[in-house]
Amino acid sequence: MDHFREEEILTRPQLRSVAEEFEATEAVGRETLPAATARFVASVVARGDDVVIADALAPIMPALRSL
Repeated sequence: MDHFREEEILTRPQLRSVAEEFEATEAVGRETLPAATARFVASVVARGDDVVIADALAPIMPALRSL
C-alpha cells in the first residue's frame, strides 16, 4: 500500500514535475498533472500493487448534487 497526503507530493519522483511547475509559476498546466499521475500509476502497477486514486473533492460531491 502506498498512501500519501497532498503535501507529500515532493517526496514522489513521478510527481516532482507538478511541484516544480507550481513552484516556478504558481500554477500547473493541464497536461502536467495527468502526465505525472500516469507516471505514478505506472510505477505502482509495475510493483504489482493495485491503484486507487482518491481526490479531496470526493467527500463533498453528494452535497453538490443537492444544489
